Amino acid sequence: MNVSTNVVTHYLILGFTGTHVVEAFLAAGYKVRGTVRAVSKILVLQAMWEKKYGAGMFEVAIVEDFTKDGAFDDAMKGELLIIQG
Repeated sequence: MNVSTNVVTHYLILGFTGTHVVEAFLAAGYKVRGTVRAVSKILVLQAMWEKKYGAGMFEVAIVEDFTKDGAFDDAMKGELLIIQG
């Protein structure tokens, strides 16, 4: 996928190791959506990524109960690639 086309591309990242994957995608110019159970779990990383890569490059989708059927349905809308780490 060519980043230089200015096509807005989101990636959904799950799991602990996802932070390293997020960093790599952001550094390459991609927009990233990450899931967390509570927004308080990501605030420090979100602030760091916004400062480093700009506002709007990383967004958070709250999924409070990962075990519920359809828990990720809203978080995955419009995603082209899903990575679980």
